[in-house]
Amino acid sequence: MALLLMKQIRGQLTWCSSSLRFRVASATSWNALVSTQIRELYLSRTIKHFSTSVESEKLCWEGSSYEILLKKLEAALKCHDVDEAWVSFSDFRKLHGFPEDSSLVHRLITELSYSSESYWLRKACSLVLLLSKEKSGLLKGDVLTKLSLSLARSQLPNPATVILRLMLEKDMLPSMNILWLVFLHLVKTEIGTHLASNFLAQLCGEFVKLRANKGKHAELIKPDTMIFNLVLDACVRFKMAFKGQQIMELMAQTGVIADAHSISIIAQIHEMNGQRDELKKYKVHVDRVLSKFVCHYRQYYDSLLSLHFKFNDIDAVAELLGHICRYKECVPIQRDKILEKIFLVPIGSHNLKDGLKMQIQPELLQKDTVLKMESRQELILFRNKGKLVFSNRALSKLIKEFKTAGRVSELSKLLLEIQKEHCSLRSSDLCSNVINACIRLGWLELAHDILDDMESSNAAIGVSTYISLLTAYFNRKMLREAKALLKQMRIATGTPMSLSDKMVVTESLSNMLENASSNSIGKTDLYHSLIQEVKDENEKRIPSMVFELNSSIYYFCKAKMIEDAMRTYRRIQEMNIQPTEETFANLVCGYSSMEMYRDITILWGDMKRSMEFGNLSISRDLYEYLLINFLKGGYFERVMEIIDYMRKHNMFTDKAMYKIEFLKLHKNLYKNLKSSEARTDAQRNRLRPESVRAIRLQKIEELRSKGLEPYAYKWDRTHSANQLQETYKNLENGEEMNSEKDNVSIAGRIVARRAFGKLAFLTLRDDSGTIQLYCEKGRFLSDQFDQLKNLVDIGDILGASGSIKRTEKGELSVYVNSFSILTKSLLPLPDKYHGLTHVDKRYRQRYIDMISNPEVADVFRKRAKIVSELRKTVESFGFLEVETPVLQGAAGGAEARPFVTYHNSLGRDLYLRIATELHLKRMLVGGFERVYEIGRIFRNEGISNRHNPEFTTIEMYEAYSDYESMINMAEEIVTRCALAVQGKLTVDYQGEEICLERPWRRETMHNLVKEATGIDFHELSSDLDAAKEVTLGTLKNLGNKEKSSIEACPSVGHVLNEVFEIVVESKLIQPTFVLDYPVEISPLAKRHRRHGGLTERFELFICGRELANAFSELTDPVDQRGRLEEQVRQHNEKRAEAISKADNSTEEKKKENEDDDESYEVTLDDDFLTALEYGMPPASGMGLGIDRLVMILTNAASIRDVIAFPVPRNQE
Repeated sequence: MALLLMKQIRGQLTWCSSSLRFRVASATSWNALVSTQIRELYLSRTIKHFSTSVESEKLCWEGSSYEILLKKLEAALKCHDVDEAWVSFSDFRKLHGFPEDSSLVHRLITELSYSSESYWLRKACSLVLLLSKEKSGLLKGDVLTKLSLSLARSQLPNPATVILRLMLEKDMLPSMNILWLVFLHLVKTEIGTHLASNFLAQLCGEFVKLRANKGKHAELIKPDTMIFNLVLDACVRFKMAFKGQQIMELMAQTGVIADAHSISIIAQIHEMNGQRDELKKYKVHVDRVLSKFVCHYRQYYDSLLSLHFKFNDIDAVAELLGHICRYKECVPIQRDKILEKIFLVPIGSHNLKDGLKMQIQPELLQKDTVLKMESRQELILFRNKGKLVFSNRALSKLIKEFKTAGRVSELSKLLLEIQKEHCSLRSSDLCSNVINACIRLGWLELAHDILDDMESSNAAIGVSTYISLLTAYFNRKMLREAKALLKQMRIATGTPMSLSDKMVVTESLSNMLENASSNSIGKTDLYHSLIQEVKDENEKRIPSMVFELNSSIYYFCKAKMIEDAMRTYRRIQEMNIQPTEETFANLVCGYSSMEMYRDITILWGDMKRSMEFGNLSISRDLYEYLLINFLKGGYFERVMEIIDYMRKHNMFTDKAMYKIEFLKLHKNLYKNLKSSEARTDAQRNRLRPESVRAIRLQKIEELRSKGLEPYAYKWDRTHSANQLQETYKNLENGEEMNSEKDNVSIAGRIVARRAFGKLAFLTLRDDSGTIQLYCEKGRFLSDQFDQLKNLVDIGDILGASGSIKRTEKGELSVYVNSFSILTKSLLPLPDKYHGLTHVDKRYRQRYIDMISNPEVADVFRKRAKIVSELRKTVESFGFLEVETPVLQGAAGGAEARPFVTYHNSLGRDLYLRIATELHLKRMLVGGFERVYEIGRIFRNEGISNRHNPEFTTIEMYEAYSDYESMINMAEEIVTRCALAVQGKLTVDYQGEEICLERPWRRETMHNLVKEATGIDFHELSSDLDAAKEVTLGTLKNLGNKEKSSIEACPSVGHVLNEVFEIVVESKLIQPTFVLDYPVEISPLAKRHRRHGGLTERFELFICGRELANAFSELTDPVDQRGRLEEQVRQHNEKRAEAISKADNSTEEKKKENEDDDESYEVTLDDDFLTALEYGMPPASGMGLGIDRLVMILTNAASIRDVIAFPVPRNQE
């Protein structure tokens, strides 16, 4: 042993195998080599070694150190000598590493695990962690299980959780029964509950991941109901409401079925979080429970009643108390499929398709195997007779709320109903007890009102009740009231009328008052409960409105309607109501679900301000949730800030979990580590719009105090940014143009700024592009440079003058000599890294969108170029641009629901036009031969990627031509516009390459449908039933189950068109003219000259979308009138059906069908028909959607992207 120690201390010692000798230079050199403390250790170990013996086996110095130490370790383990075993193992590992025999390591860890001393348990944990790093193959699942259980039993939750996490990582997790035992010990303390909750969350995450990847062992690590119940119960016990909410949602996410115990705990969690609507969802299942099991749901009803009181919903309180009192034995449910069926209770909105849903199985709720748990005995109590009753506290709160609301008669009615059901706590005379308690509190008017209601309902009233109230009236000298009550009492009790009031009061009843009043006041419990309730009401801090608003925020966040949630939050602030922890917790969860981590940092600022003013106290769990989200977003400064807050409040920090989260996200974090993302509190506060506005208003005042106007009248500029870039593109790096002619003046918006010391760099953007402003303090007069640094902000519009310089880094810049603020902006621009990304806000505030996203402005420049080219093209063919009315007496020219307005002076309805066609044809009647109009069209229909209620078209009409000429015109317009914008005739649209080279494909609708489906509609002629039968069979074979639209078709032509839209239309990617439409769907087109039942009409399709529609125009006034009348007749049939359905539909259903509503009125445009009777020349006409053309040529996915200000879905 001495040799081993010396080898460890110094490599100068040599082993002699023949005898135990050491070659040492001298005693002096020994002292030089070894310190006194090490020498003592050497002597003690040597003596101990020589005195060691184990039964018949003796250890000898002769032999190798490897064998000696192994034998020593084995001997110590055999004797269960933990101290010696650890020493031997440590010596062995230092010399030889870990033993090859893994059983020795396992036995050592097991021996350490069986020790009750925390010192050895921690040693075992350290050894396991060391093995996991160096020799993970030596780890064994059952050994780790014993260790984790021992650690948990010894109340060492941190190392116990470390072992559990290691077992999960190494796929060595024990069975759920063993894991339940570990959790059982962990949740005995608050820290253990935090750790158990975090590990359970990690376990659920692994399970969900395995299940998604269809892992074979997923079910093996799925936590069961008992484990969830243990952790949830501990969360309730330690008032960890937010953590409990998270665990409850994990329970739903993993598909664990809730039992009776779960329901009771979930009820308390919802109560703590103020989530009444969530708790009410379980009531339908709890109400079905047999009476012998109802004791398990006392807590559920208690929590629900408590929430009704918090929400100040006394109607709900009364209904629930009545329900409890009327509770009867249910008819026993037979064991059938209903009991075994699993019901889903949604978490959040009922309408969330992808939301979490808690699983409930009625069979599990009808069992008597519920764990004992700590529960409050507050509002609802359980009687041994198997009934639930309400407590005096519940009754006190009920009386107080009804009194405050002034609804005494309803209170009396409820009390009488409860009394009738014999559900009071200790006496059936409930009303009398309430009256007596009110008397003692001095609520004499309330007591008298209840007494009157009892008399009205013929309820039995004891004389003592009258006497108690009389006594109170006399004591307060309320003689008039006393006299009236005495009269009531005479009638009710049959007192002889011959006695005078004075005699009755002073003589006959004096003794009775003393004796009866002492026994008639009733039980004092209710009185004391009322006293406490009045006291609690005076100390009440959270208004009921907060619970309502928090519920709204919770719903919006679960539905990912974060803007609505923030509007509700702002409403709380506007009402001067203090937000609660639940308010912020719901908002943080909402932002987290949408990965909006930057918004959480802003919300954190609000939370800190509330804490500073003492208006908010945050739980450890919410701190931790904030920390995890800041980790995910890469806000490491905020992470450290949260940890500091937790340390300041002596809160436990689960560093192991934070490390796991960090490592899990490590690859994605660094891209978020930008200076703009890690701001100080002051920086973040300055970025809040209201704070920015206030600061900038102060800057405006400062500018004006200096005699500077922040809103200029004009600015003389010499160049645009693009002109400067072009003019000086050959300027060398570091070169400056100093001549007088190179002095330039420019203006635009500042979109970026950097300032360091005596230098500042600003990026200026105008209509043509961007250029840098290079500002050096020495070039400015007076304090102009300080004004630039302190008073100029991003978003300001600036005018600057100076020379041109290219910096050493190659950036062309205006070397500024002077500047002027032309417009001072008050609100901040969106974050430069993320821009304005919220879709609805982009459309609603397009002006910000164009500032933040220059490519958006480019779309509208291209749109202007397209419209300009379109005009040039049409006018080059001799067409004249005209204007027709937007307000019309009849909406015609298309089938669409119009916008209706009312003209006050004329006293009649007018319509915004749905097409320009009919008035342009009037121009042809009037003698114009080629006319066109580019105009706005308005249709009161749905909003989608292809449709906007307001859109732009070009319609053109040419006399003495047919639809063939319009085919050429369509090709000419589209190709010229493409060349003007793209410079080529190939266009990339949403991943599809579109070739616009002429000529384009031309094909009839009949042929296209036959090619796609095999149906020849020519052969079906006018046999509607046969057409529908063939069509439905073919569509079914093609995998399309659409039936309703086919069955609703009134003609074969409509069936043909429906099949075309379902099967063919979306496949027409390259430009295609679809010719010869059925006459039934083309009321304004001329009949085909060669094919009966068809019209001379085409539609142009590109990328599966209709771009243009053209006819040989119908000029026969008689035929035209007949077709329009038939169109009106068909519409009126649909209208009658729509009105009938609307009358029988709910409001919700009506809202769903708004876009398909056909209940609007259609009338004939008689003036147009009159114009035709004067004679319109043969003509062709075409309408082309400008918005859709711009979409194709700018690669825009939505029509709203090519309309500058589309109709917003939400006006706010």
